[in-house]
Amino acid sequence: MQQQFISQFNLGGLVNLAIGTNLNEGVKVKLNNIEINNFPWDGEYFLNTSVELEAVSKTGIKFVEWVINGNVKINDPQTTLTLTENTISIEAIFETDILSDNSIVINEINYNSSTELNSKDWIELANISDSEIDISGWNFKDQNDDNNYEIPMNTILKSKEYIVLSEDTTAVKRYFFGSEKLNWKF
Repeated sequence: MQQQFISQFNLGGLVNLAIGTNLNEGVKVKLNNIEINNFPWDGEYFLNTSVELEAVSKTGIKFVEWVINGNVKINDPQTTLTLTENTISIEAIFETDILSDNSIVINEINYNSSTELNSKDWIELANISDSEIDISGWNFKDQNDDNNYEIPMNTILKSKEYIVLSEDTTAVKRYFFGSEKLNWKF
């Protein structure tokens, strides 16, 4: 049956297509309408036809590139590939994406307070991820390197937790309650 298609449509033969990835968990490759999550994978396709590829990963892993036959690199996670050789090897390269799964964001900033509500300068860091993050040793500073605050050892933000770095913890506590404060001198 394959030979009839090859002859009828002048396809030139078959392609042995092999697909792999550098990670075994948390990733998959969509090949046309097939979802592949067990690697290595191989199949036969007709020469001079095109296949659609899509690299898919869970949170915390990001796609880097496709490596075709060991050297051609494509950076787009969705691509169309024309099968022009009898044997084609495709590898999807992924890497850990620290920021997508472990995200600390500056959630609020207060500077230049009014005289009626003078809580002094402060910022709030929030852990928006689903896991705890150790922020021990992180440095917070402005354009003047002398204004530097190093977050103390064993400072761990649980999922959805926040911490306030303040110029004056007493002033902040006067107006805001219920959060851990760190004394940070601007």
